[in-house]
Amino acid sequence: MYVAASNQLACRTALVCALAVPAAVWAVPVDVSGHLGYSYRSFDSDSTEATSNQLIGGLRAHTYIWQPWFATFDAGLTLSADDSETDDGTTSSSTTSKVMTGDALLNVLPESRTPFRLLYQATDSRVDDVTITNPLVTLIGDEFKTTNLELRQSYITEAGHRLQARYGNRTWDSDVRGTFEDQLMGLELDWRPAKQRLIAKANIQTTEHDITGREQDNLIVDVDHYYFPAADLRLDSKASYYDLETSFDGSTGLVDTTTTNIAQASSFAFWRPIDQRWTVSGGARVYSIEGENGAQTSEQTRLSLTAGSFYQYSKRLRFDISAGYSNADVNGASEGILNGRLGALYQSDLMNVGRYTYQWFGTAAADGQSTPDEDMQGLSGSLGHDLQRTWLTGEASLLRMTLSQVFNEDLQFGNDGDTAHRLDHSGSLAWNQSAWGGSTLLQLTLSDSRNFGDADDEQQLVNFQASRTQNISRRSSLSGHLTLQTVRRDFDGGSNDGTVTTTTAQVNYQHSQVFGVPRLLFRSDLRLSEASTDEGLDRNEWENRLDYSIGLVNTSLSLRLMDNGDESSSLLYFRVTRRF
Repeated sequence: MYVAASNQLACRTALVCALAVPAAVWAVPVDVSGHLGYSYRSFDSDSTEATSNQLIGGLRAHTYIWQPWFATFDAGLTLSADDSETDDGTTSSSTTSKVMTGDALLNVLPESRTPFRLLYQATDSRVDDVTITNPLVTLIGDEFKTTNLELRQSYITEAGHRLQARYGNRTWDSDVRGTFEDQLMGLELDWRPAKQRLIAKANIQTTEHDITGREQDNLIVDVDHYYFPAADLRLDSKASYYDLETSFDGSTGLVDTTTTNIAQASSFAFWRPIDQRWTVSGGARVYSIEGENGAQTSEQTRLSLTAGSFYQYSKRLRFDISAGYSNADVNGASEGILNGRLGALYQSDLMNVGRYTYQWFGTAAADGQSTPDEDMQGLSGSLGHDLQRTWLTGEASLLRMTLSQVFNEDLQFGNDGDTAHRLDHSGSLAWNQSAWGGSTLLQLTLSDSRNFGDADDEQQLVNFQASRTQNISRRSSLSGHLTLQTVRRDFDGGSNDGTVTTTTAQVNYQHSQVFGVPRLLFRSDLRLSEASTDEGLDRNEWENRLDYSIGLVNTSLSLRLMDNGDESSSLLYFRVTRRF
């Protein structure tokens, strides 16, 4: 009897082991998380009233197939039931909808030389775009749905070169704007031999829009090559080709086909030695565009050559020289332009003049341009200086003053030569303080710019800023910011002449333990903006928000009052979410 019992126990143990082995082989850990919640939104304005009740739940999972090196899998699913009502004063509507969105990501052989990636996403703005800062997508926004399918297959060589093929299909669907569908197929090569790199991309893309009946086919090819034989020498080259074709099927009464072909090639070299005073750069670019629209055709080709050099004569003095040539051929008419420039820049060291810090600088340049119609030469220069001083006004406060003056001269010689003299003055006075549990900044900025000569105009600016951040207690703080700015322009009767004054202010209050309740956070944000002209935008907004978290439960309550001068509105938003 004892032997029989032992044999029976052995058989049961063997059976359990036989069943457990396959389970151990195929069972894989799954990391699961999610949330369940409810939200209420109420929007009330001078013209519209809207409310929405929404139940929402989401689930995310992460796992692998067989072994982590073989494949990983991530997926998410969101379900929502929404009940909305809208009344604009003349008509009212009520909608009930159930929304499901989600995404899935599969990576096969992610650590190998042949990784494969599959991504699928389905979103709905009524669920995925609803946040505490934008809670009215369902009520007053343009609701839309999207889907995205993306496949990528890569091959990586032992040397690190990569070849990748991709396919994508995207849709964007809206009851107001219709449906857009986009398909993309592409190849990408990333080749990295010694001292150079080659990146080549080729994409074929098709986009369709059902409302307008438009179909757009794009072929895009880009090749970039970088060659750096030495630390101070580099050559960058690029070649591109674009073939764009847009057609309408006549569903809206329009039947047309437009084609555009663009080709360009460029190469630029840079020589920048660390131990030399010279730096040299230069390059060439060819650009061609051909277009056809019905019976009209156009062709345009441009060639440009550039070269330039900097010479650092000393720590304070630098010279530059540059030259360029461009030729444009538009529908058989050709024109070439040759230009050149020689310039210098001098900047003094910082000098102490009494208790002030002083610095001056000057620039000078001669330039010329030659075209088939005329030759023009020019002389330009500037002379300026800065004066600064800092005062210690207390143990934790500073007063800083900055004054600047710059004179610019521009003389042009030719058929349409102009003369311009500009004098700029600017100054600022700033006071900083860190005391009494907070920090303060007061700053006044003044500037005056005047042009003389052929162009006579002037502009003045006055800007005042004041800000303060104050810790009221260990758990509460108050901050505020005020900006006053006045700009006066006189541009010889231009449309922007006149004086414009703007005022902006912001006050923020925060308490991290309201009523002594831990993790109960209150925020109040008041924003005011006002302009002195009808073209300016006036906007006042005040938001009060409560956030409470306990364990895995998050709760938010927000009331926002808005007024833009033409219409006032209020928004009440409540949301509670349980995570798991």
